[in-house]
Parts: sequence; structure tokens; C-alpha cells
Amino acid sequence: MNVRPIHNEDDYRAALKNVSALFDNEPVPGTAEGDHFDIMISLIEAYEATQLSHPKSMAQRFATRCAPNNR
Repeated sequence: MNVRPIHNEDDYRAALKNVSALFDNEPVPGTAEGDHFDIMISLIEAYEATQLSHPKSMAQRFATRCAPNNR
């Protein structure tokens, strides 16, 4: 699993693609895949906070989607 900083829009899109498959089957925390997922989410959130003007970050959208009343 290759983790790289997100420097531009292309890196951002690649990071989103990298973690998108994990949203429906989130990896177990503490495993190598779970750690990779957590790191990628942190990198994506940091990029969104500094570079994008979306009203909700990806993590906020994911949390809303996965809230108990939305299942």
C-alpha cells in the first residue's frame, strides 16, 4: 500500500479512488489495511481543508452516510 502526500488535484483524485472501495467494507482498525485507510482519510481531509471549498469534507459525508439512522 503506497501512501503519498496529496499535492494537487490529480493526487487528490487518486487518493479518493484508492479509498473509495473501502467505504462499503471499512477495514478493521489496527490492521495494515485499517491503518492505510486512516492515513489516507487524514491526508484527504488535510487537502480538502486547505485546497477545496466544499461545504462538507469527505469524512463528514462518509460519517453522515454511515450514521445509524442512515443504514
